[in-house]
Amino acid sequence: MFSNQSEFDLRVFLSSYSDALHCLKQSADKSTLRKNYENIANRLTIYVKQKKMFGEANLSKNEERDILAFQYTHYIFLKYLPDFDNFKGNYEQLQTILNNSFNSLSSDFQLYSQQSQQQQAQ
Repeated sequence: MFSNQSEFDLRVFLSSYSDALHCLKQSADKSTLRKNYENIANRLTIYVKQKKMFGEANLSKNEERDILAFQYTHYIFLKYLPDFDNFKGNYEQLQTILNNSFNSLSSDFQLYSQQSQQQQAQ
């Protein structure tokens, strides 16, 4: 039906076609990995810049009011809602996070009130 030469040519063509598809797949995989790496690197860069800009919630003097408000809000959020980053949308988990935050805030308020009363008494 086919001559040996035709069969050989067909095998060479199919082999080349298979190699080309494999090369395209590898290229697409590497492109996807590169894009993922770039996204991670960009997020890390932004995170590092934010940490340098805002520090560990230290308020800087001589800054605009908006930045100070953001820094204070960021500090409060880190202090009283530390588990919120791990929140997965579970209602019970949200209740636990909010209850822990409220308890922590209440205890800090009571401590502050006691310290204020002691200072006023002196």
